[in-house]
Order: sequence, then structure tokens, then C-alpha cells
Amino acid sequence: MREQAPILPTVNGSADPFGKMDKADMAYALVQLLGLQDLATSFDPNRDIVVNYRGEELVLADQDEIAAEMKGYVQLAITLSLVNVEFGIEQGPFAVSPTLTARFNADETITRAHYALLASRFYTQYLEN
Repeated sequence: MREQAPILPTVNGSADPFGKMDKADMAYALVQLLGLQDLATSFDPNRDIVVNYRGEELVLADQDEIAAEMKGYVQLAITLSLVNVEFGIEQGPFAVSPTLTARFNADETITRAHYALLASRFYTQYLEN
């Protein structure tokens, strides 16, 4: 018999039904919904979390702010386009060309509008066909 953790992470053993959900929690929930817990937990938390942008792999600038036990879920959610990252451009005062950056913002609270976007994307990519 296959065992899988709950769809939502627990807080002190409780489902915390009135708590706020952040972006890392949403990555966890969406990966769990697809039944990919084993793949997510096999991710080495010492590896970089990356996003592919037009063939270039960018390391998340804020990956150190993601809890080790959530890193595999975040990486998988990004890879499967379940959640998105925020891209930016940095350029030093003497740099010839800018550098593209990516941030996940794991602690960002998921608003109803953000949830609607993520649920719609999830449905379209994985359940519609």
C-alpha cells in the first residue's frame, strides 16, 4: 500500500484550517496533488534550485530562504510550471551587460487571485485532458 503525506503541510500536527498559505506551501500542495512526493523528497537540499529561462539555468537568488524539507517541492513545482518565479535584472555601475536574476519569494502569502491563477494553470496543464 502506498503512503503519502497530506496534501497540505501540518503545523504542530494540525491542518491549521484558518492559517495563511504561503508560496512554498502552495508548491508542496500542488506537487502532492500530482502524487509526486517521492520525487520531491529525493531532491538533495544541498543542490541549487534552478529555473530555466530561454535555455539558461538561473539559480534562485533567495533559495537559502526556503526550508530544506521544502526545496524538492519548490524545485519540482518550478520545473513543472506549477508556480512561477519573479525575474529581475541587476547591473553594476561598471558592468557592460545586465545579469538576469530569479527569486521564488517562498514566504509570499497566496491571495485568492494568485490561488485562482495557480488552480487554473494546474487544471489546464494536468486535469483538462
